[in-house]
Amino acid sequence: MRNEQLALAEALEYARDAFGEKFVEEDFEMLAERCPSSIIGYTTTRRGLLVEPPEGALSLKMKELIMMGVECMVRKVMPRGHARAAIDAGATSVEVGEVVGLALMLGGMITYIDSGRYSLHAAIDREAELSRTPPLRAPSARPDGPGSALDAAIAYARESFGDTFVDTDFLILAERCPSSVIGYTTTRRGLMADRPEGGLPRKDKELVIIGLESITAKVRPTVHARDAVDHGATSNEVAEVVGLSLMLGGMITYVSSGRYALHAAIEREAELAAARGAPSS
Repeated sequence: MRNEQLALAEALEYARDAFGEKFVEEDFEMLAERCPSSIIGYTTTRRGLLVEPPEGALSLKMKELIMMGVECMVRKVMPRGHARAAIDAGATSVEVGEVVGLALMLGGMITYIDSGRYSLHAAIDREAELSRTPPLRAPSARPDGPGSALDAAIAYARESFGDTFVDTDFLILAERCPSSVIGYTTTRRGLMADRPEGGLPRKDKELVIIGLESITAKVRPTVHARDAVDHGATSNEVAEVVGLSLMLGGMITYVSSGRYALHAAIEREAELAAARGAPSS
């Protein structure tokens, strides 16, 4: 019993160093009181893994970058802590941007919106605090110049996501990992095009995306719901997509995601009806 109490005290002290006093007092201690072995086991694992060579194989910088990337893919957290820790361990925001770009490549834009952009902001903030300035390929100073693929990608992103998102979140990725922005927008532009020669019409693509985003139960596909209506879908069609997601994924898909898509479709339908001077359905 005494050994467990000592181990728990050491675990909590380590947690304070790793996560901060506030988190430990508000959240970690209540678990420690009720299930001390979980805290002891977790901190033992973490302490053992987060060591520099020669005790560990990977550098601490690489470990922090990997954990940040994993958390971006999970998309349930904002991995600011690991982004800052990576900078403290010698990483640059350009390297952080490349890891975020890899997550975008593997997990899609939602990994950037939900998680990756917060990592990048945190890395940039930490660099500024440490008075570090990484080499960037800023739009005003990049060697490929005006009219480049990156310029075209940023212009397309403005059309798709709006200036606010691009200026506050997308440009910082473009500056640090331009290939990810170019590649993503190339893929999106190609897939979202209306193909008269036989592909799905844009309306149907938007409905498919609503279903895909609803089933994850992690995002609110309001933009795609509005776009679906703009391209000819009705709120009844959106409702059926939401209903299919509910059938396959359960009520959580409706509570967390689907209902927002349906509200957005109904609102957009009303806006278009008002613009035409016609009553909404």
